[in-house]
Amino acid sequence: MLQQEAPDDYVVSRARTTASRSAEVAFSHVGLDWRTYVRKIRNSCVRPKSTTSSAPAKARAKLGWRRP
Repeated sequence: MLQQEAPDDYVVSRARTTASRSAEVAFSHVGLDWRTYVRKIRNSCVRPKSTTSSAPAKARAKLGWRRP
C-alpha cells in the first residue's frame, strides 16, 4: 500500500460477514462487562440486522494481496 504511486483506501480482511457486537467486544478488551455501563439502548439506534462485511477485492486486484 505504501509503495503505490497515489494514496488509496484498501480493505485487508477475511471477506466474511459477522454479527456486530461492538459494545461487548470493546468492553471485553479492557476486562469490563458492558451491561454494567450501558443502561438503556434505544430501539431507534439499533439496526434490524446488525452485520458488517468486508470486501478485499480491491486489495487483491491492485496489490496482489492474498489472505495468509
